[in-house]
Amino acid sequence: MGLLSLFKKNKEKDLEGRSFGLKSEVAYQKLAIEMCLDLICNAMAKVEYKTYEKGKNKKASLYYLLNIKPNSKQNATQFYSNVVRKLLLENKAVLIDVGKDELFLADSYTIEQQAIKGDIYRDVHIDNKNIRDNSVNQYVNPQSEGVILNGPYKEQDIIVLNLEDSEIKKCIDDFVTSYSHLVSSSINAYKRKNAMRVTVSGDFFSRVDNTHVEKSNKQMTAQLKPWFEADKAGGAFLLKNNYKLTDYSNKGTNDSKDTRDLIDGIFEMTARAFHIPKGLINGDVAGVSEQIDMFLMFAINPLVQLITDEFNGKLFDKEDYLNGNCIKHNTNDIKLFDFSKIAAACDKLFAISALSADDIREILGMDLIDEEWSKKYYVTKNYSEAETLDDRKNELKGGEKDDEKTKRTRLS
Repeated sequence: MGLLSLFKKNKEKDLEGRSFGLKSEVAYQKLAIEMCLDLICNAMAKVEYKTYEKGKNKKASLYYLLNIKPNSKQNATQFYSNVVRKLLLENKAVLIDVGKDELFLADSYTIEQQAIKGDIYRDVHIDNKNIRDNSVNQYVNPQSEGVILNGPYKEQDIIVLNLEDSEIKKCIDDFVTSYSHLVSSSINAYKRKNAMRVTVSGDFFSRVDNTHVEKSNKQMTAQLKPWFEADKAGGAFLLKNNYKLTDYSNKGTNDSKDTRDLIDGIFEMTARAFHIPKGLINGDVAGVSEQIDMFLMFAINPLVQLITDEFNGKLFDKEDYLNGNCIKHNTNDIKLFDFSKIAAACDKLFAISALSADDIREILGMDLIDEEWSKKYYVTKNYSEAETLDDRKNELKGGEKDDEKTKRTRLS
């Protein structure tokens, strides 16, 4: 997870300056966003992009590019994780084909907008972490530690993913900005309720002015501090004659439930922004199957469909697509299958010739039998065309007569 980088050593900055200097509400926001992004990215990594030629599933170089190794630096899981993060946080992700059957995610670029025709992209910067040295023969900018592709790149020649929504990150920032005051107030209220507050009364021979009163309070607080520290196994305080120590601390049971509820509110609103059921973020096991279905329907499937549509629109022309050359996505691996729960459904689909034996094994993630009989489709004799039902009535009646005749023969 991205937040783990907060705990790595840094030679230039100490740990406090890097992470714990953040306001608590900002840290909660960052944690909530990272959790949502990780959940979506992990699910997207299980998506399979199936390639078809003339309507038949075929695994070739395009399948390898989309599912195994998009470029020489990253595997498919790393690549799509970066793509999804950039798409969700910045509302746009641009993928560049460098001409070697490799796709790279553009870190930044300049756009020459066109009113009717597609936009023109120039000065495309690919971050050094996403590209192997010398894998692209272009100008290397030592200051940016990456590669700049001068272009120009026409929009119809590159993969451009756009979310037609407001920037999620900006919306979450605006929400946390207004919400953070409640969190801070709740934390301060919890501290006040649990703070030790005492008065010491007695005969004090000192002048009553601000300087001496402040000095006396400071001295008394310093003397009482070791006695109040929670980490101490024990403590003692010298209380002189005619001195009285009165405790005004809150004697009730004070917990941080209100503060936790407010912090949970940040996670819940962040999950809503990413269309994730709050139960998945909270780790609830009740109704997890239904929550995963909602997660797939509202968070994952729209992103997968967006990527699939863009691939089809840019990699195939109209004629090729209508002839069955296309890309389809498969999200079955995201949700675990319980064979005992789907056995009856598989049997039914096999019986009505909807799936073959190899089709079922492929859905279940098993190796194909890849025999002629395993690719055939079977149907039981329990089904017939509705138009032929009248013709079969005589057959059914004949069967009943035969049964009666058999009974009479046995009785005689």
